[in-house]
Amino acid sequence: MKNISFITFLVALAVSYGFYQLQFEVETRQDRVAKLERQIAEDRETIRILQAEWALLNSPSRLQDLTNRFLELAPIDPTQIRTLEELALREDGLQGAAFMVPEEPGGAEPGSQAPVAVADLPPPAPPIANPLPMVPVIDTSGGVSP
Repeated sequence: MKNISFITFLVALAVSYGFYQLQFEVETRQDRVAKLERQIAEDRETIRILQAEWALLNSPSRLQDLTNRFLELAPIDPTQIRTLEELALREDGLQGAAFMVPEEPGGAEPGSQAPVAVADLPPPAPPIANPLPMVPVIDTSGGVSP
């Protein structure tokens, strides 16, 4: 009888320890789930803020204002529009089309056009003196980057 009591005591002790470990594991996982739910809520709030900021930055009136202030665009001239038949192959043998410009006066026949090499094009416009301001973006690690 002593042996059975001792064995029962050891089994009860082992089962108690197992339940304790199980309870500890469950609480640990519950804490992790709560932490992940908080992170999900924060991320959803950040997404809502970024979507609102994106909508504000992409509003047509703001983009039109920026275009008017920083870009020197002119309306398209009808003579700039070409058909596919009017485009010539590039002189350097690459696929694609060269830019077509009217020849100088005294050229072959009136109204004819000659291809222009890309290297002969004017250089691009210089960069804008006052670039757009940097907008801070919320980093997922919690910091703010410029």
